[in-house]
Amino acid sequence: MRSIESWSYPETLNRDDWLIATYFVNLPPSVSLVNGAHEMGIAQTTGSWVKLPDELMSLVEAYNGRFEGIYRVPPAELRAGPEENISSLLRIAYPARVFNNDLTILLTITLGNELSTSLEIKLLDLQFPPQFLDQLPGPQFGVQGIRDKLGVYDRPLLLNVIKPCIGLPPEEGAKIAFESALAGIDIIKEDEKVSNDATSPIDKRVKAYKTAILRAGEETGGKTLYIANISSKISQLRDNAFRARDAGADILLVNFVSVGLTSLQMLAEDPELNMPLLTHFNLSQIWYESPNLGISSFLMLGKLPRLAGADMVVQLIPYGKYTISLDSFLMYTRALTMPFLEIKPAMPVVGGGSHPRVVPRMVKDLGIDFVAGVGGAIQAHPQGTTAGVRAMRQALDAAVQDIPLEIYAREYPELLAALEKW
Repeated sequence: MRSIESWSYPETLNRDDWLIATYFVNLPPSVSLVNGAHEMGIAQTTGSWVKLPDELMSLVEAYNGRFEGIYRVPPAELRAGPEENISSLLRIAYPARVFNNDLTILLTITLGNELSTSLEIKLLDLQFPPQFLDQLPGPQFGVQGIRDKLGVYDRPLLLNVIKPCIGLPPEEGAKIAFESALAGIDIIKEDEKVSNDATSPIDKRVKAYKTAILRAGEETGGKTLYIANISSKISQLRDNAFRARDAGADILLVNFVSVGLTSLQMLAEDPELNMPLLTHFNLSQIWYESPNLGISSFLMLGKLPRLAGADMVVQLIPYGKYTISLDSFLMYTRALTMPFLEIKPAMPVVGGGSHPRVVPRMVKDLGIDFVAGVGGAIQAHPQGTTAGVRAMRQALDAAVQDIPLEIYAREYPELLAALEKW
């Protein structure tokens, strides 16, 4: 039996033929990551933990992962103490052909098997070969497509999530939607927890909300888009999508973590559907919040849903009610918008405790190509829902013009009331 070489200089690998995964690894000092690299590269691909007969080793050599580098963090060269874990950055090159351009197989190989059992290892980034990217849909509408639907190009967009999330009869929710649209809201979104149940079937719900929105538009001349949640079991997903579209929805909400990236991809690639898709962060936290396990938020909330076809992604702000770090926020929002070959940018929908006082921070950090997602701060405004929308619009206008909110509020009572409350 012969051994195989599983280490390679990066310069020796053709980038068109390999996918590069970067990991953070945390191990006790008794474990040598360098010595274990050989077995790990084989286990993640060809899967044999023992040596095979020589006639099969050629297959292992052709398909096993290659290690490009292991870098200790910090880059210490001396032995660690007996109680000190050793942290490293690890780069593995996988043959592109093992994935068959399939996101399900991608996650299975890059984070399944050995890497999902006893090791403390976190997937930080994936560098895709062109042939893989060519097979992924990416956003079909993207930032420009969403703006084109509204005809708004010079400011951030404003989205209202109808509250309460569950148990609201369609006719009651439609009243709130009418008030929001009357005040100039750009987008109204159903909550990610809304389902197609007997009390609020998707057809009835969408028609009620859309009728109210169109009635408000007739009075104001403005336009408001409506996002319907179609998330369900995979066998029901496509049917829900067409029912929502036919009832008047403008954008479809998909809980991509629970239904799967490939379900999102399926909808994005459907030529008969041809609708913008919004995904929500729910359940993603269990993947990225641990420093030593899972997948980075950069991938989970940015790069992967963008590649799978999301036109908009709901993301958390670091100055609201959640504890996400500022740097993570800046990274995963930019993962949606930064140039990425021919792949369109997607629109960050940022929220989670939003109110007028955090708007200047949003604009400072993101510019104008984002959607401010707001729920309670609109409907809990002291002067009502209509005033809540106006206060947020006024805060956005002030921030874009770089005018302090307190000064701008002198001319706008709705904003002044919001600043006094929050």
